[in-house]
Amino acid sequence: MHMTEKGFIYVLINPSMPGMVKIGRTSKDPQERIEELSNVTGVPTPFILIYKEFFNDCIYVEKYLHELLEDKGYRISSNKEFFNVPINEVIKIINHTKNKFDTILHETTETEKLITHNEFCEIDEYAYSIYEKAKDIYFGHGDVLQDCDEALKLFKKASTLGVVESFFYLGLINFYDYENTNTALKYFKEGAKNKDNFCNAEMAKIYSYPKTKHIENLIKCWKSYFQNININNITDKDIVYFCMFIEYKLSFELDLNYDDILSFCKNRLLIYQDKHIERVLNGSYEEWYKRLVCENGEKIRSYIHNNLTEPNKTSAYMKANRVSVEIEDMHNIQGNAMFGGIIHRGVIKLTDQITIISRYGKRNAKIITLRNHKGSIDIAEQGEELIAILVDDSIDNFRFVRDGSYIVAE
Repeated sequence: MHMTEKGFIYVLINPSMPGMVKIGRTSKDPQERIEELSNVTGVPTPFILIYKEFFNDCIYVEKYLHELLEDKGYRISSNKEFFNVPINEVIKIINHTKNKFDTILHETTETEKLITHNEFCEIDEYAYSIYEKAKDIYFGHGDVLQDCDEALKLFKKASTLGVVESFFYLGLINFYDYENTNTALKYFKEGAKNKDNFCNAEMAKIYSYPKTKHIENLIKCWKSYFQNININNITDKDIVYFCMFIEYKLSFELDLNYDDILSFCKNRLLIYQDKHIERVLNGSYEEWYKRLVCENGEKIRSYIHNNLTEPNKTSAYMKANRVSVEIEDMHNIQGNAMFGGIIHRGVIKLTDQITIISRYGKRNAKIITLRNHKGSIDIAEQGEELIAILVDDSIDNFRFVRDGSYIVAE
């Protein structure tokens, strides 16, 4: 966990250093810092303040800016604050950063504030491209060579640039690939603090293993996880964690009850269990593992049947939006945004007014085309996969759509 400090990010030039700018931070008045720097022996002419901006966490923002500018090839030396970059470019980046960090990373209220300007700036595009590249290298997608070490470096860079989802993968790599439990927990804690709820579930998993077993911490992690569940966006990954929770609840006799949320997803839990068991039985796994999965699967199914009610009888059902769609992809269709995804709840209709939401922003739109694998449709129901939800709005207004984005309708 990094220290925070309120202060200024400043941009300086010096007539004796043509073409170079100095970008640093100070908790004091930037003019005082200029005087300190200008009085240093070896500096023939005084520094001139070109721009300054106040931040709630100038330590973190300085690191962010230095990483970003170095990656763009502007940094003169990796251990110095001097950059060969146009002044207007620096000011533009700092302005974007002001909007980004002081509205997202330091929002601590229970209901996280979302950006309302609906503009996912170029810094975010750049940072997210590093994150996506890291995932491709980590999993070896397509023709990309799998390289855990390289993926780790890129995830670290993406996390520095503000991509919260990177902490999840940094935790996974350190725990499963490098067997470094303490470092893994550090990253998962940072991710959980920044509202990546999957990190809570992964910490619970760590505290369940024999070498790292800590039942009190396991319970705390599950409590945090379920307290932060968004009933309008229960993803397929959440369904996996829900089944894991049931398994741990039975194995460790946990005095935790989240049957209302679990009941809300009862049908999805049963479908996942069937698919998971089938996948393992048909896979090249050892026989002891297949038996274990089948035994645990039967226990989980029994719990679901004996303890969970029907989804429409839960309080979660009463609170949730009428429709919830997990977005899987987004495309540009003649300038308009088109989404693909799976309907997890409700019925979605042509001409519905919907809201597209991610951790980075939200925007309302109207559906103008619905398509499934068979063709154009007027209505789609829960469980159906949609290849096209075309809306009456420019794709440029949905640049905030990233992993974990979803669609709701009242």
